Amino acid sequence: MPDEKQLVLLVEDDDVYRESIHRLLDNQYEVLDAVTGQDALSLLESQLPACVLLDFRLPDYTGLKLLPKLLERHLAVVMLTAEGNEKVAVDAMKQGCHDYLVKRDLTKDLLTRTVFNAIDRNHLQLQLATQRRELESFVATAAHDLQGPLRAIRGFSEFAEKAVIKGELEKLPEYLRIVQQSAARLAGMVEALLKYTRLEAQERRHEPVDLNQIVQWLLTEFQVTLAECGGRLEVGSLPTVQGDPQLLAQLFQNLIGNALKFRGAEPPIVTIDARQADEEWQISVSDNGIGMDPEHHERIFKPLHRLHAESKYTGYGIGLATCHRIMDKHAGRIRVESKPGQGATFVCLLPAFPGA
Repeated sequence: MPDEKQLVLLVEDDDVYRESIHRLLDNQYEVLDAVTGQDALSLLESQLPACVLLDFRLPDYTGLKLLPKLLERHLAVVMLTAEGNEKVAVDAMKQGCHDYLVKRDLTKDLLTRTVFNAIDRNHLQLQLATQRRELESFVATAAHDLQGPLRAIRGFSEFAEKAVIKGELEKLPEYLRIVQQSAARLAGMVEALLKYTRLEAQERRHEPVDLNQIVQWLLTEFQVTLAECGGRLEVGSLPTVQGDPQLLAQLFQNLIGNALKFRGAEPPIVTIDARQADEEWQISVSDNGIGMDPEHHERIFKPLHRLHAESKYTGYGIGLATCHRIMDKHAGRIRVESKPGQGATFVCLLPAFPGA
């Protein structure tokens, strides 16, 4: 299936230049026209171009005044001028314009290459900005969560020290027990965080993976837990997908483990099934557990976010974040459908076409 042409918005009031740019781009891009800056802003209310070719002189705007309004929409922008002007080029690039071209010098190769590079660079900038925000959020959350066991270690160590000084040794075992528990939790959190962050650098293998084999192997691993809680795992026909068998095994291990952990009063029933929709496999892992409020459906995929107290359900809030990252590495997506007391269904969307 051929890729659809990317949309380029051409903001140009000169008919001759507009027709010329159409001829240079029409084979590779879909070109949308605006003859004024206001026309361009109106079109952006309903269209999302991959790139904007912006004339420096328009009837109602200069390119430099319109440029910030385009960049705030996170668009790739290439400035066009009739005459080469180094100051305009410098000012445009300082404001965030992705490139600058002189209209009289345009060729098919130069223009298409410039548009492609601007789109690619803009995409990379948006990715980096997203990753930076995620990293800042992750660091802030990790720093906050690690403070808990650290405070307990510090506080009860001081209590133990004072108990020794006062000769109140009967309190010492309890204080030391809390210190040891807090240290163990701190070590577990650090190890979980390390595993999560290593996923980003881990190179993904790319091979056919039979999900039936993965789930059958996990059935053996969860056999004791299922027997203890009287639960069962029901598995439909699963596809073979392109991916990393180790990461996909971890994905299903986390989802099945969560379904068994957050079970309700009834014996847990975990159902795994799949169906193909267009060019995606929709693989669902459903349970009859405690469920969750829809307001938490996005939050649970963030690292270190927990919905329940540690005393009730153990864990570090990394499992579903790991699932989300594994799906990212497979060009897939994951979402949850759930309501309190009505169980949860985690839907994993994976590319169904060869070479995905």
